[in-house]
Amino acid sequence: MALIVVTGVPRSGKTTLCNGYQGHPGLKAILDNATYYDKDKIGDMFMAQLESAPDKRFGEIYYSGIRAITYKVMEQYARRDSKGDIPTQEDLTTIVNTLLQDEELKKLYQPLIPEIHANLISMTGRKNGRVDNVIIDGTYASEVYDPQTAQVVKQRWEEIAALGNHPLVHLRCRAPEEVIMERIIAGNRAEDQWKIGDPGYFFHKEPIEAHNNTRPSYIDDNQTFWKVIHQALSHVLESERYHTHERGYIQ
Repeated sequence: MALIVVTGVPRSGKTTLCNGYQGHPGLKAILDNATYYDKDKIGDMFMAQLESAPDKRFGEIYYSGIRAITYKVMEQYARRDSKGDIPTQEDLTTIVNTLLQDEELKKLYQPLIPEIHANLISMTGRKNGRVDNVIIDGTYASEVYDPQTAQVVKQRWEEIAALGNHPLVHLRCRAPEEVIMERIIAGNRAEDQWKIGDPGYFFHKEPIEAHNNTRPSYIDDNQTFWKVIHQALSHVLESERYHTHERGYIQ
């Protein structure tokens, strides 16, 4: 098993890369039973419940509550996977009860936990019980511009991978600024308007290059799609071979 963490600024190609993994024939043997944790889909799953909530103020806690839950879900579920266990409904219950401070919001989610957990297991592509590899869309909001946070985040993923003595593969997607801005403009999302209005500040706040202390393997998304996938595949295979050698399986 490998824990593959994919990072990068918005519109740098993370989702395309992660989805491409599952369709690439060269990766089939390695990732056929992989599970993929997509922070946007997980966050949207929780936010969908808020949109139908009678108290609209719940929507305001997205960054302080739902976003924290999203990242904690990815971490805790990946932790289970790394140890060879299966994420449980109790894991999700503990996360919700710990991170949500609003009692009314807890009441809103409690009856929904079984369904949300089932959707999480299904959505991540888990075919059987345990998985062979875990793919994480793992960019934290502050990780891209704060070196200390970036180091803490990487150490957290290293600790999770180490639970099962698995290799950690950190892939960082990047593309030229003009390409990223073209994608942001084409997407025309309300939350991205400030990036369109001040791209200089956006790239200052969220730089394309990673901080040196995280040392990722770069995936250049300005190449053709399958070339990007082959590039990612080579990094995964190199890490698998190196780690297997370190564990004494290859002389």
